[in-house]
Amino acid sequence: QHGDSVSKGVPVEMIVDGCGVGEINGVYKMRGFCDDVPMYCKTARYRGKDEDFRLFRCILTDNTR
Repeated sequence: QHGDSVSKGVPVEMIVDGCGVGEINGVYKMRGFCDDVPMYCKTARYRGKDEDFRLFRCILTDNTR
């Protein structure tokens, strides 16, 4: 249980700008958690289809994050 994220200082949204792929730029809203930290999502039209993009932390094969 992560509780009320807003009251704990966790941003409810993130802004991506200057990524190089215009469709990926924009506002990502917090939508749950991954690896015990917030995950952010947005839907955008990409190559003619609606796609879901996510910002999240994951564990790599060498166990780093």
